[in-house]
Amino acid sequence: KVHPLTIAINSLDHFPGGLIGQINATDDDPFDKLTFSLTNPEENQNIFAIDSNEGFIRALPGLDIGKYQINITVSDEKFQSFGMIEIEVVPITESMIENAMVIRIYSIKVQDFLNNYLKNFIRSMKTLFKVHTNDVIVLSVQEVIASSTTTATQRYRRNDEHLLTSDTSVSLMFAITINDNDNNPVHHLNRETIRAKLLENKYFVENQIGLSFDELSLQRSQCQDIKCEHGECREELYLSENQITYVVSQKFTFVSPYHEFRFGCACNTGFGG
Repeated sequence: KVHPLTIAINSLDHFPGGLIGQINATDDDPFDKLTFSLTNPEENQNIFAIDSNEGFIRALPGLDIGKYQINITVSDEKFQSFGMIEIEVVPITESMIENAMVIRIYSIKVQDFLNNYLKNFIRSMKTLFKVHTNDVIVLSVQEVIASSTTTATQRYRRNDEHLLTSDTSVSLMFAITINDNDNNPVHHLNRETIRAKLLENKYFVENQIGLSFDELSLQRSQCQDIKCEHGECREELYLSENQITYVVSQKFTFVSPYHEFRFGCACNTGFGG
């Protein structure tokens, strides 16, 4: 049996290619060896490739924005089963990046977050910013290891009321779209407004999600601690053009560029710092 798979890909101008998912198939005989292939390789051989032994799916570089359907065949050397993979590639715009916010959510694995808490997060942002569900845009999600400075009292799930032993956290990058009266997108809410609103309503959001998130990522940017003698400090949300992350959940695979915040001095003309 081949289980259906949906793959969501957030892409910058040029998709670098890479691993985007894995086919999930089961066989009544646990000793049978399964092989995987494209049903119509001539249709997708210049776009996608499938590992015949493990069922890993790779997208080749330059994947265009849009929707794709891949028909796949799984064989145990006696019988064949067929399935379909649905893939949607969505663009990340400069406006999204410039205005996006990043928060760190404590003591949870990224698969667990996507399976059980992502809907809660989107619902809480929808309520907080008075927007529609589709206006809360999750741009990038990745797993991180909590630093040694994270205190025990910070690492808990609010709905469990007990400490967790895991140091694994989720870094979540998102943007909020603002629409006009005709529901047409106009701009993206700026980062400082999102940061201030989250700080003001932190406990409301945590209770809505069911998880605790990092206050430090919401404080006024680290630029307040950086002194620039001949310029000004700027924060930049960096998205890698060459490195992607993919997360497999129960219902779908989420693929996005690797992200991180960077802080530094932008010097005036003629000065070096």
